[in-house]
Amino acid sequence: MIAEHFLNPRNVGDLGADAFKGRAGSMTCGATVRVMLSIDQSQRIVDAKFKAAGCSLLVAAASFLTEEIKGELTGEVALLMRSQDTTIAELLGESPADKTHCVALVCEALLAAITSYSDSARADWEGDEALICTCFCI
Repeated sequence: MIAEHFLNPRNVGDLGADAFKGRAGSMTCGATVRVMLSIDQSQRIVDAKFKAAGCSLLVAAASFLTEEIKGELTGEVALLMRSQDTTIAELLGESPADKTHCVALVCEALLAAITSYSDSARADWEGDEALICTCFCI
């Protein structure tokens, strides 16, 4: 799957100024990745794009993950990114042990983009709306 996503990457590009952006870089190898997300009112990821400068595993991981997260809720994706970078590496197939940080970079950039969205949503809250808890359908 690494070769497939590296040779034919999906979702390469930019979503424009309205997108929520996240970046990550590696001091180990010099790789960098930027992820852009378009998120609707129901907190679903409508579209995802990336730009990357790095190895084939970095590009493949970014391509694979941007495909997988479309249509998912931001909270669910954030949980997955925090806990599953080794599982994601396994889904991509065999990769060198010294390159496992590349998948973690993509996860970090995705989390940063989701955090950017969350920060933006919280900044828009005003008055009583910010105090209403919907956790228990209240």
